[in-house]
Amino acid sequence: MVAYFAPEYPGYRHSLKRSGRPSDFAPKGPCPVTFSWSEAGDCPEHKAGVAPPGRETSRLSILKSLENAPRIYVGNYGMYNSGSLLGKWFDLTDYTDAKEFYQDCYEFHRNEFGPELMFQDWENIPGFLISECSLDDKAFDYLRAVDEMDDATAEAFKLYCEQISSWPGNPKSLDEQIESFQESYRGYFGGSMKDAKIEYAYQYVDEIGMFDDAPATLEWYFDYEAFARDLFLEGYTEVDGHVFADY
Repeated sequence: MVAYFAPEYPGYRHSLKRSGRPSDFAPKGPCPVTFSWSEAGDCPEHKAGVAPPGRETSRLSILKSLENAPRIYVGNYGMYNSGSLLGKWFDLTDYTDAKEFYQDCYEFHRNEFGPELMFQDWENIPGFLISECSLDDKAFDYLRAVDEMDDATAEAFKLYCEQISSWPGNPKSLDEQIESFQESYRGYFGGSMKDAKIEYAYQYVDEIGMFDDAPATLEWYFDYEAFARDLFLEGYTEVDGHVFADY
């Protein structure tokens, strides 16, 4: 999908403003949101359906929606220590890799002598990939990978990296991490039952055929709650309804 840089979009700055957030201090200028050819017509500046020539900027295809596009508000420590939050929102969908992103950041702060970049705010970027002063080298590869997943799988993979496998802190490559996730992930269990662990226990018993050769009445006396408790003591982990095998 081809995307284009939209010119000044009055509704954009308003939608980003939050009390006390750096976006309140962002200088007016081109809207850092990318629009597809069809979406551009929704912008007040694009009613004619014509995108500005020569402004193709789509690098990552992370355009499932404008609301979940990853972006960072970049200021610098020198100005911050002087009492200024002046900076700019950078949309990562405009860049191929971190090198391009940093080049634009330093270009924006070119009037500062030796600016030390400060990421004062960010949106739709996992905390394990970013801090106030750095963006992980694997961030763009990660964002490209999750863009190819459906929303539920992307959320599960984020949880796996964050709480199960401690990536990118572990030595695995992204491909190895995804393979490990696929082997570990059992699915989301947030359906009719209140307890995801018990819901998974029912599926587990059914999958292994525990009662296939037993009298039908025997299952009536089986304690699924106790079985689920033991199952998750060693062997499985549940996070926000998502179940992972511990290997």
